[in-house]
Amino acid sequence: MTERLTWATASELSRLYSRKEVSPVDVLDAALARAERLQPHLNFLVLLDAETARAVLREIAANAVGRSFVIATHIRREAAIADRLVMLEHGRITATARRGEPEFDAILGRLRPD
Repeated sequence: MTERLTWATASELSRLYSRKEVSPVDVLDAALARAERLQPHLNFLVLLDAETARAVLREIAANAVGRSFVIATHIRREAAIADRLVMLEHGRITATARRGEPEFDAILGRLRPD
């Protein structure tokens, strides 16, 4: 499943998250493993702080139960865990959607794919 997670679309990740089949930390670990595997061939990483990334995701997950969080991101994988998306362009709200609404996937599709 690790390799599959690195190629999953935002919609697929959203479904996996909502079913609790994987966590954001699982997806991060899959991405880090792939980056580590490719690094010797591509030489593209300057700094990789995996432990901090894991710690941030674990902290969010631990504190998110029963609470609302606002996360600002332009990365699809990060936005895919949201229950509601609000798109801002030039400081103005241009779209909003809740998970399960057709516009949710459309907004995800407009974000940077990692």
